[in-house]
Amino acid sequence: MDFASSAAALQAAFDAAWAGTTAPAVPGGAVPVRVLHDNEEALDPKPNPKSGEAWVRFAIVDADADTPELATRNSQDFGRVIVAIFTKLGTGDVLARQLATKVRDIFQQQVISGVILRETRAVGVGATPDNTWYQVNASTPFEYESTPA
Repeated sequence: MDFASSAAALQAAFDAAWAGTTAPAVPGGAVPVRVLHDNEEALDPKPNPKSGEAWVRFAIVDADADTPELATRNSQDFGRVIVAIFTKLGTGDVLARQLATKVRDIFQQQVISGVILRETRAVGVGATPDNTWYQVNASTPFEYESTPA
């Protein structure tokens, strides 16, 4: 396993499980909660907080590595899946925390293609700097064994 394959496996698992996720608080019916991935420019069309729409940003942050035994070239690589959840500001945190629970259900205590995921935590961030969205981050640490080529 390496950086690229672990990231691809985690993103594919998230995208498959997230497909069909909707925000119920939209007048006239539910709308999909769209995903912005790392290194993508923006969602098109741009999310509209006044409509009650919600959206998420999916990111993988690589962290430390450790070599458990000096006689081996293998290492344990560590990282974190962070799903930043954005909902309409001024409507409370219920929808954001419901979406964070869905992230937990996807990742917590799972093994995905050799990547071991740990406990998911939801952390309220508050209003975005432009005061248009309320943000909650769902964060799940992970690890996997890496073998150099």
